[in-house]
Amino acid sequence: MNIKKNKEIKSWIAVYTKSRHENTVKAELKKINFEVYLPLIRKKRRWSDRTKWVDFPLFKSYLFVKTELNEIHILKKIPGLVNIIKFGGKVAQINEKTIIAIKSMLSGHYDVESTDYFIKGDIVIVKSGPLKGSVGEVYRIDNSDRFLIRIDAIKQSISIKIDRGLLKKLGKTNKEIKVFNHFSQGVLTSRDSWCINHSKKELTKINRKLVFHKSLSKLPKLDVIMMLRVQKERISKNAKSYMNSFKKDFCLNLNHLKNQPYLMHPGPVNRNIEIDSKVLDSYSKSLILRQVDMGVYLRMACLDFILK
Repeated sequence: MNIKKNKEIKSWIAVYTKSRHENTVKAELKKINFEVYLPLIRKKRRWSDRTKWVDFPLFKSYLFVKTELNEIHILKKIPGLVNIIKFGGKVAQINEKTIIAIKSMLSGHYDVESTDYFIKGDIVIVKSGPLKGSVGEVYRIDNSDRFLIRIDAIKQSISIKIDRGLLKKLGKTNKEIKVFNHFSQGVLTSRDSWCINHSKKELTKINRKLVFHKSLSKLPKLDVIMMLRVQKERISKNAKSYMNSFKKDFCLNLNHLKNQPYLMHPGPVNRNIEIDSKVLDSYSKSLILRQVDMGVYLRMACLDFILK
């Protein structure tokens, strides 16, 4: 495949691959002269007859590709490449310093591991060593301090063990967890109230506060937007008029997501009633499919518990 190059500035982007296709996609991209970075960590694996060190992707199913934005269409043709990570419908670009920081971690003989994407603890800057100048967050695991670098584009992080003497405190993270909760017809059931009170109680244990907002018109910067399904089967009169009114006041679109909150919905979604189709098809921080998937296992566990 011949690619015509121009002088546009190249940027790092993240792509998502099929499970265990990271190296395959990397090889295909290299064949057509793309610069690709696949962070790897080495782990010891033991079989019945031998022990061996094996390289694993630091971020499962993710690759970083340096490319001109007008070449994005070429990536979509690569076998095994599922998606290009986007924010608000636009390709998410990753800072060069972030890529350099990851490479420094992996080459600096640190104890490196990938972690879930979350915010907790103090903001710090590394004062010396290979990561000097890098800014991250500290949290504790088994009484050992960890340095955290967040990678927003793929909603993941890297953490390493590091001496607290190498860190300088810069400030605190936001202690409020802000949520837009989309309650049908604005009515809270006893179940809803229990969930809210339980969430507040649990968040208090980690020094967080839950703040609810019930209007899309003047949303502040949020951590999470939680939408719910309009139960059309329960609307007996003037259903069409009600749905049109609901869509006008509460249909979530990309303009509501400029601050990049996580998006949740238990499913199924009434497209273009609760959530605009563009959001469902392109918003990279949507947790809807994962939430629906986990809901299946939760129901299985509940049924198993009850039937026993």
